[in-house]
Amino acid sequence: MSTPGPMERSDGFPVPMGYAEATQVAHNAFEGGLIDIGELDRRLAVIAQSSSEADAWESVKDLRSASLNNARQPNKQNSVNWIELGMSIPWYVACVATLVCVVIWGLVAVMSGPTVFWPLWMSIPLIVTYAVHFAGKRFFGNNDEGTMMKALVNSLTCPIIAAPMAGGPSTPTLTDAAWRAGGFGFLAAGMLTPEALERQMRATTCPYGVNVFMPHDDPASFAPLYNYAARHGLSIDPTSVDPTDGWDAKMALILRAAGEGWGPRVVSFTFGLIDAATVAALHSLGVEAWVTIARADAVDAAVAVGVDTLVVQGPEAGGHRATWTVAEGLDQTSLKDMIRLDIPIPVVAAGGIGTPEAVREALSWPGVAAVACGTAFLLADEAGTGEVHRQMVRDGEKTAVTRAFSGRWARGVETQFMLDNVDAPAMYPHVNTLLGPLRKASAASGDSTHVAAWAGSGFRHAREGSVDAIMQNLIGAKIERVSGHTAPASR
Repeated sequence: MSTPGPMERSDGFPVPMGYAEATQVAHNAFEGGLIDIGELDRRLAVIAQSSSEADAWESVKDLRSASLNNARQPNKQNSVNWIELGMSIPWYVACVATLVCVVIWGLVAVMSGPTVFWPLWMSIPLIVTYAVHFAGKRFFGNNDEGTMMKALVNSLTCPIIAAPMAGGPSTPTLTDAAWRAGGFGFLAAGMLTPEALERQMRATTCPYGVNVFMPHDDPASFAPLYNYAARHGLSIDPTSVDPTDGWDAKMALILRAAGEGWGPRVVSFTFGLIDAATVAALHSLGVEAWVTIARADAVDAAVAVGVDTLVVQGPEAGGHRATWTVAEGLDQTSLKDMIRLDIPIPVVAAGGIGTPEAVREALSWPGVAAVACGTAFLLADEAGTGEVHRQMVRDGEKTAVTRAFSGRWARGVETQFMLDNVDAPAMYPHVNTLLGPLRKASAASGDSTHVAAWAGSGFRHAREGSVDAIMQNLIGAKIERVSGHTAPASR
């Protein structure tokens, strides 16, 4: 038996192939209410034991049309469109009111003879009802956004997010391992070419997210950049630097992949606030939009554009701070204090969380559905962390926040280079591009002098081993395997 090609169509839907696609079809069918959790568990077990991709596909062949259709639509099962319901209720009320009026008119007619006022009795509720219904349609329309997708973060059986780590540590293998351990992982699109991002997206075999850097503008003057380059004996053509980080091409790729069924479940945005139109475009394809904030006063703006989940990053986070501008100062408000009680969407707590105790504490805060850990996975077997970076995490004494390597605030293992360049210009991604060759050469030679070993304040808690083992340690309990995902035996 041969497996259908990836571009063939059947029943109007793209035909998936292979183990990863079969697994996704099964999960889509479960999320769409086509099968229960027991059947999902059985299907996933069959896929895992399949001796060929053809056999894996055969095990979910009967679910393909319905599940693929569900994958392209927001999850509307078990949800109520309150707007639609609100506009329907007046019609039912009108029917009852009209019936009451007819009965009253009938009684009046029997007792005192017909009256010329009876049409008015019946017209009043109809007029009012029509006005209400028309106003609802006028201002809300047939609004499908009234049905909300169930936030993915609320469905995780292990509430751990493998945070995106640009520059190499985040890999498809790490992302897949995070899902299989019951959590969720992100590919880091930042600093990747669109072509490299596509290769990573196609290499994933489990549901995944993609983190995208918001575009920047060129600075008003390149003079500080030239001065910094001269200090280090380097040169740069600022016009060769793309301040958007390939934004247009990457978003086009993500939307195309989502439409074709191999895209991410979540797209998260760093370094700025995404617009409502992009959020709506993602929602139309069944993809969630998350945004990262590093200031407590950014909550309202993020919620207003309709994102599904808010990632709140505290000051102890490793790597780049998720400030929305390059030049702004660092908010030192603690992570706990940044998480307001009135945030109406799920919250992912991030920054300095690297022990079971820290995980449990963060999950106890109001509204926190999961925690994001990056540094905790730097030494994982599945991580793409370079060897010099790994060694600096193992041997480092402390971390510090610096602009020296990239032109943007970021926390990493403290080095003499960071101490010598505290006055680095706030120019991202230009400084990052300028020092890129220096960092690569240093790493290649095994010299840590110019290596940016990004890590959070809790880097000493980073463990070596598999993602599964690291996640088990973070959750503080043995993780029991259930229905293709995992669930902690206890919290």
